Formats: sequence, C-alpha cells, structure tokens
Amino acid sequence: MNLKISLQVTIIFLLYLIVFQSCSVLKPGSKKSSKNLYETFYIGEEGIQYFIKPFSFGNINTKGRIDIDFTFRYKNEVKDSAILNLSIYEGVIIKSLDSIKFRNNVVQINQFSTQLMYNEVDNDFFKSRYTTKIPLNTLNKLFGEENWTLYLYSSQGKFQYQTGKKTSKFISSLNKNLFVLMR
Repeated sequence: MNLKISLQVTIIFLLYLIVFQSCSVLKPGSKKSSKNLYETFYIGEEGIQYFIKPFSFGNINTKGRIDIDFTFRYKNEVKDSAILNLSIYEGVIIKSLDSIKFRNNVVQINQFSTQLMYNEVDNDFFKSRYTTKIPLNTLNKLFGEENWTLYLYSSQGKFQYQTGKKTSKFISSLNKNLFVLMR
C-alpha cells in the first residue's frame, strides 16, 4: 500500500513539474520595460501624468551628487510645464538656491525660482530638497541629448554636476521611449 501511495505522489509531483515547466516555456519574450524609467497615471480628459523616476548626477569637485525627478501631464500636445524636484547631497547645507542651470548641446535652461521643501542629514551628507517648474517643451528638448551639465548657484558656492555613463543611458532611454511621443 505504501508503495502505491508513494508512486501516486511521485506521479502527481512529476505532472506538476511538467505543467509548471511548460507554462514557463510558453511565457512570451520580453523586452526591457520602461517601468524602471517612469510611471504613468491616466487622469481622464487631461491625458496621462508621467513621473520620471529619480536619476543622479555626480559633483565634479566633491563626492556630492544631485538626484532629479520630473512630473508632467501630456495628452496630444505640449502645452504645460513640468515639476522638477531636486535632492542635493553635499557636505554643506544648501539653505537657498539663487539659480539652477541645465545645459547640453541642444538647449540651456536657466531657472531662478526654486522653493526649498526641506533640509535633513542623510548619512555623510546634508540633503536639501527643492522644487520648481520648467516648460515642458524645453524639457523635451533637454532630453534630446544625453550629456547634461547642471550648475547650482547658492550662497554656499557654485556646484557643478555631470552625467555619468548610467545616467546618460537613462536619459537616452527616456528620449527613445517617452519624449519621442511629444515630437
């Protein structure tokens, strides 16, 4: 009797493995998803809201960095602005920003109006979080080229940040998968 039960359990187990394995073989091939780049939210008549996930730029003079993310809405024409959020990680507290400049080979953005959201200690750095708005059509042009330089001007000094290899690929992927829709 035990041999009969053992044989039945083995057969059921093997059938389970065969079914499980065949399901995984039938799984369709996938290409790299853009889920790690941005998120979308349908908002009805206004189209879709896009949230571009944070990506980093390294300070060329210190071990600091800046992480930026964007939120904007788009339906079938570019007519609004994008919200730009910056998280600045530096050895000094950036209590106020005089201006921000983004530059690449296609466009330059000079932004003078920023709002401090908060300052906090983050490991070995001070984290300063700011927000501002920039024209969506200008942001679209900025993503047309992946090598950016960012400049922050504050009473604590001038800070310069550049794209690294990973960030350049991130920007290029966003250009090909998202911003191409707006051109």
